[in-house]
Amino acid sequence: MEKLIFSFIVIFLVTPLTVFGVDCSQLTTQEEIHALVAAAKEAYPLERSKISGQLIVSPCEKSECSKKNIELRKKKLMTLHSLRVGDDKRTYFIQGENAPMCVVTRGIRKFKCSDCSAISNDECRSFNSKSSIEGTNLDSVDMQILNSADYINTCEPYKKSKKFFKIIATKQSGNSLYDKIVTFYEQKRGVFIKINYYAENVLRKVYRFT
Repeated sequence: MEKLIFSFIVIFLVTPLTVFGVDCSQLTTQEEIHALVAAAKEAYPLERSKISGQLIVSPCEKSECSKKNIELRKKKLMTLHSLRVGDDKRTYFIQGENAPMCVVTRGIRKFKCSDCSAISNDECRSFNSKSSIEGTNLDSVDMQILNSADYINTCEPYKKSKKFFKIIATKQSGNSLYDKIVTFYEQKRGVFIKINYYAENVLRKVYRFT
């Protein structure tokens, strides 16, 4: 399984929780942690009703990139606009390998289009809808499993800074690919800033939010 790093550079501020200053002393039960996760997920860019931003797909962290990987990282840069209304979604790839493709999702059907006009979905190839973004392994299922009953969650302070804490989710059952998920939260706003996904004790995927 390839390790990929995802960074979101978006043009809107992440919406904070209504309760400020949350920390591990307030997250001692599974119910309390699930409530935090559910609220934090509302700020996840690709689940918002309207976003316009930049998605960076990288095979490595900056400090770990070899010269070859740095060049690959540059090639994976994507700029996209995403609009969502209910179950309908339109993703327009402006820059990157998939540009200028438009992907229209209507319920269980997905339409790949050469443009993003109002009637483009009537002129496009149709496929079964899936949860991942075209050309990446960025998957909305990764967000859904954050508060899955298949995992046991614990909260730990982040030793390097009191501004953050982390939720460690360890799989107990189910068929998820990931044995462990570590989510880093900003304490003041209660939103996640990074999510690490592990399989067989190896870091497989990283999401970063700025």
